[in-house]
Amino acid sequence: MNYLTQFKRYLYGKQLEKVVGSQKNRVSTSIDKSKHIGILFDATLTASDPVLAYAKKLEKKGIRVDILAFAKRPKEETVDLPYPFYHVKQIGFNYIPKGEVVQQFIQQPFDILICFFQSENLGLEYISASSMAKCRIGNQLNKTYCFDLMINAEKKVNDFKYYIQQVEQILAKMNCETYERTTI
Repeated sequence: MNYLTQFKRYLYGKQLEKVVGSQKNRVSTSIDKSKHIGILFDATLTASDPVLAYAKKLEKKGIRVDILAFAKRPKEETVDLPYPFYHVKQIGFNYIPKGEVVQQFIQQPFDILICFFQSENLGLEYISASSMAKCRIGNQLNKTYCFDLMINAEKKVNDFKYYIQQVEQILAKMNCETYERTTI
C-alpha cells in the first residue's frame, strides 16, 4: 500500500471514528415486525434481479423498502438502473461517498438495513456505519463498526437469495430487544 492510499485510509478512519462514536444503541427486530427496510448493495458485483424480487416480496407484506446501490460506472452509463445509486465519481478523496441520494439514505430511520457486498467497499461500509437504521446486517464478518449482525455466507458469497434466507432465519430466532454499540 503506497503512502497516498495509507493517508486516504487514515482520513477515512478519522471520519469513521466520529460517525461511530456518535451513534445510539441499536434494536433488533424480525422482518415481519418491520415497517421500513433498507437494502444497500454493490450493483457492480451483484445481480439486481434477486434484490428487486426481494424488495417486491417485502412490499407485498406492507413493508416500505428503500434501495441504494453502488455502481462503479459513471452516471451516464447507469441511467437505466431501476433504483437509486451512487457511482465512483461520487466518492471523495477519503473514500467517503457524497451526494444527496447517499445523505437521504443515511438519514432514513430503517428498522433493518440489509447490506450485501462480497468484498471490502469502504463507501458502502461508511454508509452502513452512518445509517440511522435500528439494526444493520452485513456479510463482512470483521466489520463490527458498521454491522450489528454479521451473517457468514462464505460458501455462497455471491448468492443474494441464500444470504436473505440466512438473514430471515436468524432474525426470526432473535429475541433480544436492545444491545450496546461497539467501537472500532
